[in-house]
Amino acid sequence: MKSLIIISIIFLQLPFLGWSQSSVSLDSCISWAYDHFAYESQAMAYRESAELADINVRKKTWYPKFVLDANATYQNENIELALPENIPGFESPQVPLNFNRVLVNFNQAIYDGSVSANQRKLEQSKYSILEQKIETDKIQVKSKVTGVYMSILLTSDNIALLESKRSVVAERLKVIKSASEYGSVTLVSLKSLQAEILKIDQQIIEAEHSRKTLYLSLSEITGKDIPDLSELLKPAPIVDFNNNVENRPEIRLMNMQIENFELQKGMIGTSRNVRINAFGNVGGGYPGYNIFKDEVAPMALIGIKLQWNILAYGTVKNEKQILSINQNITLNEQNRARIQFVTELKTQQQEVLKMQDLLSSDDQMIALRTEITKIKAAELDNGTITSTDYITELNQEEEAKLNQKIHELKLILAKLNYLTIQGN
Repeated sequence: MKSLIIISIIFLQLPFLGWSQSSVSLDSCISWAYDHFAYESQAMAYRESAELADINVRKKTWYPKFVLDANATYQNENIELALPENIPGFESPQVPLNFNRVLVNFNQAIYDGSVSANQRKLEQSKYSILEQKIETDKIQVKSKVTGVYMSILLTSDNIALLESKRSVVAERLKVIKSASEYGSVTLVSLKSLQAEILKIDQQIIEAEHSRKTLYLSLSEITGKDIPDLSELLKPAPIVDFNNNVENRPEIRLMNMQIENFELQKGMIGTSRNVRINAFGNVGGGYPGYNIFKDEVAPMALIGIKLQWNILAYGTVKNEKQILSINQNITLNEQNRARIQFVTELKTQQQEVLKMQDLLSSDDQMIALRTEITKIKAAELDNGTITSTDYITELNQEEEAKLNQKIHELKLILAKLNYLTIQGN
């Protein structure tokens, strides 16, 4: 039983990186867990945010801007015309000391130097990176679900073997009881078999409680009420040993980050591009544009403006260089991650091959142990060995059968690990 607990712990710790159904698949459990952790809702939120950000960039750049500008001022002096005094027929115009104006200013981009196009790409890239990070988080959940799921399969197999073993011992006990009536078997042998049945019953109870705990964990992770009598379907993964890790979420995430650096460089490059805007205003004021006319007057103005940042004093070059350095750092991290994942793939490939080799000899081992147990059973019936000797051989047969189940499940797990490391 201790070995079972240890193996269950190993399954749980291996890195992979309303209910009415009677049978459950691993893929279903993983899908439920993703829903339970609201990954898709989070991804949809990022996609909606990306759409809104794109709309904002377009509106901010290409929609005309209207600003109400109302002001009232008073100044202590104003314009004076330095004219010779006493010019016949001429009176020096007076400019009011207070100005009151209500204008609606507008501004319309005609050419923005590709700033908005680059900004839209950059916003889309930012939210795509956030969405891709969700995929990297899902790896941990997938590993946890797989570990619990496979531990339940292992525990169920062990319970079935224990129940089979109990039937064998119980049947042997009947034979021994009959033999004891004729004095050919000692009382110690009889009691030893009875004690062994009690021991097996305890092991079954312990295993059933462990399985129930695992089912509770699976229900908690998936957000589904999965009864502990539900049948878990044994996965049948198919692997292709090609050591390709480009689908791994972390690799794809770093590809997006590298592309994002390129977009940032393009954005910085547009800072020196020519920009052309139309601008103007309309409204009224006291006085109007003719400040010498002492009355309220309508006001209207329209114009065109060109802006060009002629000198950047090397700041654009330096900012691009900083981005290039960070881009190279990410590339190095990606290469290290790729090497690590390929190494893990090769390790899992060897694990698959090892389990296949072990399974190829398990049937032979079980056949030999079963034959030895039958011989020992006959010897026990004849009183030539003790029940302890028989139980020892029976336990070895049980261990051989359990090892076969462990090898089968570890082979499946190694294949699942391989697929997970690949990003499949």
